[in-house]
Amino acid sequence: MSTFQGSQLRDRLLSLIGSSFWGLADQAIVSLTSFLTMILLARVLTPDDFGAFVLIYGALLLFNALQSGLFTQPHNVLGSSLTGAEYVRYTTTTLITQLAFSLLLGILAVGAFIAAVELGWTAAPLLIATAPAIIAWQIQEYLRRVYYTEGRVREAFLNDMISYGGQIIGIAGIWLAGALTGPLAIYVLAATSALAALVALWHLQDRLDLGFDRTVVEENWRFGKWLFGANLVQSGRIQLHLMLIGGLVSVTAAGLYRATQNLVAPTHIMMNAIKSIAMPRAAAIHTRDGLPAMRRYLIRICVLGLIPILLYLVAVSLVARPLLHRLYAGQYDGYAWLVWLFSAVYLLAYGGQVLTVVLSAMRITRAVLYGEVVTLVMAISAGVPLIWIFGIGGALVTDIIVGCTLMGALAHQLIHRPQSTDTPAPMVDLTPLEVPAHGD
Repeated sequence: MSTFQGSQLRDRLLSLIGSSFWGLADQAIVSLTSFLTMILLARVLTPDDFGAFVLIYGALLLFNALQSGLFTQPHNVLGSSLTGAEYVRYTTTTLITQLAFSLLLGILAVGAFIAAVELGWTAAPLLIATAPAIIAWQIQEYLRRVYYTEGRVREAFLNDMISYGGQIIGIAGIWLAGALTGPLAIYVLAATSALAALVALWHLQDRLDLGFDRTVVEENWRFGKWLFGANLVQSGRIQLHLMLIGGLVSVTAAGLYRATQNLVAPTHIMMNAIKSIAMPRAAAIHTRDGLPAMRRYLIRICVLGLIPILLYLVAVSLVARPLLHRLYAGQYDGYAWLVWLFSAVYLLAYGGQVLTVVLSAMRITRAVLYGEVVTLVMAISAGVPLIWIFGIGGALVTDIIVGCTLMGALAHQLIHRPQSTDTPAPMVDLTPLEVPAHGD
């Protein structure tokens, strides 16, 4: 390779890394908050109480996944092609429908709390805490993804510093005071998310007005219904997996599963960055320059993402035994081997995330649902007997089978995708990240 070519390659890599810095920092604060929250709760709660928290918190993640299919991912893809008043109308209408959706989920949480009180369930305080958390967290999440659509990733990071940074400070403070409980952790999440949402609403006020466009709702549904179904199936599969562990093994086993998974969870930094940063940019590049240009972009960014994931998974697996002992005060000693299995699971999950981004950017969202349905069938047919016979180890073997199935199904859909002859409308240039067309 010539000096000039080497210099050109180096400049491209540095440019790509530099443009993604704020996105990686943003995903880091999100993942770090989840990581530390789970550690602190696992240290102070009994294994049974921690298992109950994991199941309720999983419901919050399920609701956020549904939100993603209906509102945030459509905004990242469809919103990136709009400018001016059209973009304002689109963003406002999507926010209004997002708020209605979140309020409905909050009402359902209150109903679940009332039922839990009548039935005498000890999880009732956790359920009532989820009502404000659902609304605040989802509104903040929608607004931070608006920043991503516009390429304003630094602003997304600063807003998440309020939400997630405030969350870990609050939870750590309560932990130091010796008063940390599951419900209190969720209330802190609700409070800091609400504060960050208010700040984002003020900051994005020029992107919002009082208009409502029914055609926007219809367009979002046409694009997002398959993603909504895929996210529903995927999150339902994940929660079903935890419930199978809790039901076929024990609630304590569900807590053990989540506690060991937490050691590899920091790889979500890169996985979520691929989804949040690469999806809107890949969609813009695909529509503007075609499939080959999008492929080149995604290969570069996905390889750069894979390298730190591999390095981290190897490192954490090598020190899994002492890490588990120190982080969880000896409650989960003897399960370091689970971290090795989780590392394989997360490598497969990264591959599935990349393929999902490719299909979504190409607007072939029905294929994503197909992949998740096939995976759900495999998760149930393989998971029930494996968990029943082999316990927590069977659950991890099921995860590996599921990861292989998802990658195979998505790859099959990508290879056999329908060929469109439509000429796409021109989109705004999302390279570089800042997008003046949206009013910056």
